[in-house]
Amino acid sequence: MTDIPIYLNSKDQIEDFLRINSMSDCQIDVNNGRTYADGKSMIGLLSLGLFRPLQVSLIGEEDKVKKLFNAYKQHNLTVPN
Repeated sequence: MTDIPIYLNSKDQIEDFLRINSMSDCQIDVNNGRTYADGKSMIGLLSLGLFRPLQVSLIGEEDKVKKLFNAYKQHNLTVPN
């Protein structure tokens, strides 16, 4: 399992995040510190209260997880270090 902090600050970022996740067969869990949601569910994401840092847990084969992480970085979804 790989945990990644992300920001979803705009409608476009939310759409990018869901599109990237929908193309993966990894399990993607998102949490806001209290509640977990499926990272492939628009309703689940909206229930978390967006526009603040979220924690994404990626569960799957290492190469597929790495591909997801790189896609998040490419779309500026990860929290800068």
